[in-house]
Amino acid sequence: GKPEDISKYAMLIQQLAQTFFDFQAKQYSAQYDDYEKLSLLHDLTTENFSDHADLIHDRAFKLGYDLNLPRIVLRLAMAPLTHEKHGDRNWLSRRVAEKMSHLFSDTQDFICVQNSTEIVAMPLHDDKNLNALQEKVLQLIQAFSGECSFFHIGIGTPLRHPREFNSSYQDATMILRTMH
Repeated sequence: GKPEDISKYAMLIQQLAQTFFDFQAKQYSAQYDDYEKLSLLHDLTTENFSDHADLIHDRAFKLGYDLNLPRIVLRLAMAPLTHEKHGDRNWLSRRVAEKMSHLFSDTQDFICVQNSTEIVAMPLHDDKNLNALQEKVLQLIQAFSGECSFFHIGIGTPLRHPREFNSSYQDATMILRTMH
């Protein structure tokens, strides 16, 4: 071909490669953030928070979260009616997490997919806005209960300090256990 055509094709290939590398970097970054969120969640749910408080605050800060803001723990447990429909056991948790990110859209709202059947959220919480929280929970239940053999949400007690997270998490877990 003509040198001009070869040059155009080379530019297109270079742009395509750059787009692929950018996508791959973004995907790696999302996977890293998911791993760090799981690790942070694990640290917050351990009994010895005070032993690692500085490390936990640093990890949260790197992810962009201020743990000193008032929050509440939501713990979701779900099971799809069928796995064969989508061929992917994580399809439901991804869809629920996406819906949650729209409902709890503040940059400080922490949402973490624990596995294919459980999600933990730690959105900002103001005692004055309890009705708004209830409305969001109802929206989640209405959106997904038809696709699930069960879809339960446990709500923990409001927390004002990160050391209270484990207690709120345990409260939400206890509520889930009573629903099963």
